[in-house]
Amino acid sequence: MTTSTTGDQLKVGVNFPITQPALDACLRINSTISTMTDGLISFGPSGTSSPHVTVAMGTIFRNDLDRVVNALGRAVTKLDGAVVMRFGTPYRESLTGRYIMVDVDLGTSNTRWRNQTRDLLTPLFVEAARTSDEAHLTLGLVESKYEAVVLALDSAPAIPSCAVDRLHVSLSGRKGVKSAVLAEVPI
Repeated sequence: MTTSTTGDQLKVGVNFPITQPALDACLRINSTISTMTDGLISFGPSGTSSPHVTVAMGTIFRNDLDRVVNALGRAVTKLDGAVVMRFGTPYRESLTGRYIMVDVDLGTSNTRWRNQTRDLLTPLFVEAARTSDEAHLTLGLVESKYEAVVLALDSAPAIPSCAVDRLHVSLSGRKGVKSAVLAEVPI
């Protein structure tokens, strides 16, 4: 597992972790992808990542972790009710063709909150990473056998909605891989 830490800097991601029962569906889909093609993103106990929906990513100074956690603590007080994630159907994204993704519906107000929170955290990053305005879940990185993977997605289980009760601040590896959780912020 490759995790970015350079001296006094950490590459981190702020994210909504996927909870049960959606987690089981994500693990099954990722396992199918991983058995068909080698990719950087694999879930499970011996995997390189865990399923999540990113709020913000970037590099921070190690001693700024508390500032990030405190900013998130203030931000969660502005959430408009519970955060429930609803998932679309897995697809192969068209920009690079290498990622298997799922669009995530957080609801209008929580989508706005996600984008505002990303903007709030950006000044705390030494270097902010690009994070899309649209919430999504990455289920795999495909390096070969693209057509076979896409065919397998046709029989992939539906991912049930899941409620989120916390945010994670975690170490982030290449391609946004989620590594060790450094802090949790209750919602």
